[in-house]
Amino acid sequence: MTNENANAKAKEPRSLSEILADAEATETWVQQMNQQIDEKLEQHVQDLLFRIEILKTRTHDPNRSDGIKQTFEEAIKLEESNDLKRVAMWEYVSYLEEQGDCETAIPLAEKYLTYIEPNGDKSQIADATNMLGQLHAAAGASKQAQQKFIQANGIYEQLVAENPSVSYQAKLARTCYDLGTLYADYGDSHHMDFAKQELLRAKRIYEQLVAENQSTYLIDLAKACYCLGMVYACTNCPELANEEFCRSRDLFEQDSKIH
Repeated sequence: MTNENANAKAKEPRSLSEILADAEATETWVQQMNQQIDEKLEQHVQDLLFRIEILKTRTHDPNRSDGIKQTFEEAIKLEESNDLKRVAMWEYVSYLEEQGDCETAIPLAEKYLTYIEPNGDKSQIADATNMLGQLHAAAGASKQAQQKFIQANGIYEQLVAENPSVSYQAKLARTCYDLGTLYADYGDSHHMDFAKQELLRAKRIYEQLVAENQSTYLIDLAKACYCLGMVYACTNCPELANEEFCRSRDLFEQDSKIH
């Protein structure tokens, strides 16, 4: 082929199918590269979380708490700046809840919930909503806690209806228990009726779970019975109160023998 023919062939216009094929190949390459970058960044986050687990074991290190805080913040910054899954953020919320630092945990939990609500699954949203309820309750914000517990309760009810797994039933029972004890704290007769209703629900679910796995949920049933007894005692039902207190005592004794 002469140079003239080669140049003429090179200048021939490309077909639309060729252009689209090249564009598709380029897009696939870009997606693959972005996926590799995200995987490396997510691995970096996991490495930071592993470092935190090591720091948690250094109980005699005076800088342990600061180290944990700084490492969590580094991991969360990495997640937010690269739009990664908020794994570290959720872990930090859970850690702060364990430490009783509600002031720091609440805005972070709200940020996490805002992130997962558009695309997160129901279980994630329910867990985060329930966590916010726990934090508000610990901070003494009863109204906010009540709102979050009711929301979480509704989502767990949907999950149990779709898939009555032990995990979902246990979470539903826990939110019923939390909501019941929160209502009981108000102390008035109106809220006591709601407290009784939710604690009875928790008790029934825990009874079903104990029948399937006694060692795991026996203590939860004992607590539900005790709180229900307190509600009966406060609403002038001494016989029912005594019945629940005796049941609770027997369950606690049974649990102590098992463990």
